[in-house]
Amino acid sequence: MKEELHKNHNSVKELGDLPTSSYEAVFNMYKDEGEFYAYNILKTVIFPRDLNDELFYYTVITGNHTWAKLSFDHYGTIQLWWLICLTNKIMNPVKLPEPGTAIKILKSQFVAEVMDQIQDQL
Repeated sequence: MKEELHKNHNSVKELGDLPTSSYEAVFNMYKDEGEFYAYNILKTVIFPRDLNDELFYYTVITGNHTWAKLSFDHYGTIQLWWLICLTNKIMNPVKLPEPGTAIKILKSQFVAEVMDQIQDQL
């Protein structure tokens, strides 16, 4: 039987800490049969609505880039690939962005604030 812990990864001492930018850090944890931990990945993560357009800029994809590469280029870490996907309503992160596509990027100075709003959804 699964027990909802109502805690994220970093709140479970036995698991150690993840960077707060990790996609896994967004989800609450389950404990299965008192022994194994699992993420509640079925929970929908919703990007905060009604954010001011001044918090973003646009970039055009040149060449073949993964979401992780775009994250590194814009945030200095591969871990925020999911934030770029959420910002652009990308449902399939396995599909690479097409060259020539304009995508919306949250400015670095606002990432922590938006991450807090996403965490508040839990």
